[in-house]
Amino acid sequence: QVAGRAGRGEVPGQVLVQAHQLEHAVYSFIRNHDYAGFFEHEMKMRERLHFPPFSRLAVVELDNENETETEKTAHQLGKLLHQLLDDHTEVELLGPSKAALYRLQSRYRWHLILRATGHLPLQKAVNALRSDKSFQRLASGQTKITIDVDPLNML
Repeated sequence: QVAGRAGRGEVPGQVLVQAHQLEHAVYSFIRNHDYAGFFEHEMKMRERLHFPPFSRLAVVELDNENETETEKTAHQLGKLLHQLLDDHTEVELLGPSKAALYRLQSRYRWHLILRATGHLPLQKAVNALRSDKSFQRLASGQTKITIDVDPLNML
């Protein structure tokens, strides 16, 4: 989209991309304006990693102004989820781990990701979590906990 806006009119445009990993395959697709190739590459990668659309995800995000408290709550929630998921073997737990944008607006963020092959097992696991008394206790503390099913953004 940026490249399409550069160079409108009589003056040719130039697009510069600053990147940390220039060897990443996505930049080859960008240079060649190869949307179809990018799509095919991305779908193969997502299938191999069991990411959407080949699975369903729910992100449990925690954030708090206190870094230590956020990490402690994330690990407590991880232990609780391990116990709850014993009854939901078709749901996998990834994390807890620091969020990609770890510190945002003076708040520290951690997340746990639930991954399942279908919507129903994921929804049952999320419902079991929400109704669990230990989760309700954690969620009533200083650390804000949100659950996002089929997240649009995991940063």
